[in-house]
Amino acid sequence: MKSQAEISELPILVKNDEELWRDEKVGSCQVGSRNCGSVWDTGKCDQSWINREYKALQQFNYKQTRHIVLTADPGKYESGQDAYNDVKVNRRISELIRKLRRGKKEKIGKKWVEVRKPITITNWRVYQEWHKSGFPHWHLLVEVAGIGWRTKIGGDVLRSLWEPGKWVKETYFASHQHWLNLLGDLRTNGYFGKKKNHQATLPEWALDIPGLVVHRSSGKRNLNGDGSKPRPSDSNEVIDENIDLVTGEILLDSCRVTAHYRRSYREKFAHCGKTIWAKITSKTEMVEGIFKIPFKDIRARHKGSYVERFGYVFRISMEEIREFITRREKIIRHECHVPSSESYFRWAWTAWDKTVKEGV
Repeated sequence: MKSQAEISELPILVKNDEELWRDEKVGSCQVGSRNCGSVWDTGKCDQSWINREYKALQQFNYKQTRHIVLTADPGKYESGQDAYNDVKVNRRISELIRKLRRGKKEKIGKKWVEVRKPITITNWRVYQEWHKSGFPHWHLLVEVAGIGWRTKIGGDVLRSLWEPGKWVKETYFASHQHWLNLLGDLRTNGYFGKKKNHQATLPEWALDIPGLVVHRSSGKRNLNGDGSKPRPSDSNEVIDENIDLVTGEILLDSCRVTAHYRRSYREKFAHCGKTIWAKITSKTEMVEGIFKIPFKDIRARHKGSYVERFGYVFRISMEEIREFITRREKIIRHECHVPSSESYFRWAWTAWDKTVKEGV
C-alpha cells in the first residue's frame, strides 16, 4: 500500500483520495508509442514476431522435422514480384503440403497403384525471405510422423510438386544442437542465416505498392496455443476534425473523411514512431486521440512512469493540454464530465485504485 506522500506525487488518475485533486488545475496523460507494427520493420517492430515464432518452433520435434528450402526460378519469371504473386495467388506452398499429405495413385489396368506414399504431417511452418535480386525464397519446416531416413520426402518428389522453381533443398537435423543453431539464428536475426540481413528486408518493388501485405510466416494455426492475431498497424480512414480550443468540444458538423487508402510499406516505415496515442483526463473532460508528437519527445519533456496496461503516465497542465489538442491528428473519443458532490469521476478509476492498493 502506498503512503499518502507517495500517492500525492503520482498522476491524478492514480490517486486514491478525491480530495487531493478536486481543485487542481492539472490533468493526467496516458501515452503509448504508435509504431507501424510491421514485421518487416527490422530492429523496431519485428521483435514480438520473432519471439512468437521462436515459441512456435519450440513445439516441433527436431528428430521428426525436415527443413526444405524452396526457390523461384529467375528464368521462369520476369521479376521477383511476378514470382511472389504467382506463389501467393495460387497458394503454391499450402498446395504442396496438401499434395504431400494426400500422396498419389495411378490406375494401371484395373488396379490403382500407389506411386507416391502419403506423408503424415503433424506440424509445419513456412518463412518468407528474399535474395538480393528481389526474388523470394522460402524456408519450410515440416514435422512428420516418424524418425529416420524413411521419413525423407525426397528431392525428386519435391521438384515434381514445386512448379515455381527447380532448385529445392531438403535436410534433416542431425542433432539437438543443430536444431538449436537454427532457432538461434531466428531469435537473433529474425531470419535463417548469418550476416545476410537482406533476407529480412523487403525488396524495392514491394515498398511503394499501396495496401500490399507480405506475410513473413504462416503455417499450422495456433502453434503458440493462444490463437492471437496481429493487431492492425494502420487505419484506412483519415478524419479531419475541428475542435473548439476554448472548450475542448469537437465540432461534429465539421468531421469528414478526407481520404480512404492503405499505406505502402515505405509510408509505414517513415511514420513509425512519429505519432503517439494519448488519453488526456482532467476533472471536467477526457480527450483520447492520435497526436503528431514523437514518443521520445514526450519522455524527454515530461517526467512520468510506466504503468502496465495504461502506458506512460504523467501530469499535464491545462496549458499543455491545449498544446496537445493543437497537435492532434485524429480524435478517437471526447467526453465532458460534470462534477457532483455525490459522485466525482469514479467511472474511470477502478483499475487505478486497484493498482494503488496492490502497491504497483
